[in-house]
Parts: sequence; C-alpha cells; structure tokens
Amino acid sequence: MRILISVLLIIVLAVADIFLFREGIFPAEPSLTILPVLCFLVLVQRKYFNKIYLLDKNTVFFLLSLLILSFLYAPFSNYNNIWTSIGLSLISFFLYMSAFVFFINADVKVIRIILLLDLFLLGSSMIFDLVYKNDYISRGAGFAENPNGAALRISCIVVPLLNLIKNKII
Repeated sequence: MRILISVLLIIVLAVADIFLFREGIFPAEPSLTILPVLCFLVLVQRKYFNKIYLLDKNTVFFLLSLLILSFLYAPFSNYNNIWTSIGLSLISFFLYMSAFVFFINADVKVIRIILLLDLFLLGSSMIFDLVYKNDYISRGAGFAENPNGAALRISCIVVPLLNLIKNKII
C-alpha cells in the first residue's frame, strides 16, 4: 500500500496526472479519479490517520486555516456554480492533508525517493519542453499548464528537500 500511495503522490506532485488525462490514459479528470483515490488510500490506513491526534497545536492550526482559506477562496473563483468551487477546494484540502499525514509517517528514505523522483520527473518534462518543442506556446511548462505552475511545483518539491538536507536527515 505504501508503494501505491508513493507512486500516486509522485504522479500528482509532478503534475503528470493532468498530462495523462490529456493523453487519454486516464478516463476522467484527475479531480474525479486519482485525487479521491489517493485521499481515500491515505485516510483508510489507520497508522496514518492515528498520527493526526498526535499533532501539535501549530499543525492543527495550519490545517484548519487551510480549510478555512479554501472556503473563503471559493466565492472568488471563476466557476459559475459555487458548490463546484467549494467541492474542488475540499478535494484540494483533503489532498494536502493526506499528503501531509503520509509524509509525517513515512521513513526518511521514502520521503527522499518521492521528492527526488518528483523533482526529476517534472524537471525533465520541463527541459524536454524547452529543447524539443518548436512552437511559441511551449514555454517549458512540462506537464503543468503554464511555466509559473511548473516553477511553483518545483519550489514545493525543493523546499522539503532543502529542509531535510539542513537537518542532516538526507
């Protein structure tokens, strides 16, 4: 189960789920297929779920503020139906929470492998975009929709890696 969750996290963090949906490999949008499956697999595991009770006040405050911000952001979205926006915000919140719960329970080797594979996969897709695409629309976004999203994903992958290196865990 840990390997399956790790592979799903690699696909999601590297934005490969959107690419696989556009290529027709995933039958439906990632928000309807891979994200709920990932959240379900993490939250079904008791050893992951039990660690939520052991979190300190700052972490609980962070998760609650993330949930509140997702609800506050919903009215400002571009969707016509506010319930769609709230549902997508909740899916994003559960994805962040389940990834967080998985990472606080995982071994350092597993975290290192996941983060390095994410960085390699997304970075290599961006380099491939920059080198082998000839049209002006391709700006090195890789699997992501735009280069800013790709840069944000890479920074979200590099920051935990730098933290692990600073704490001499890697």
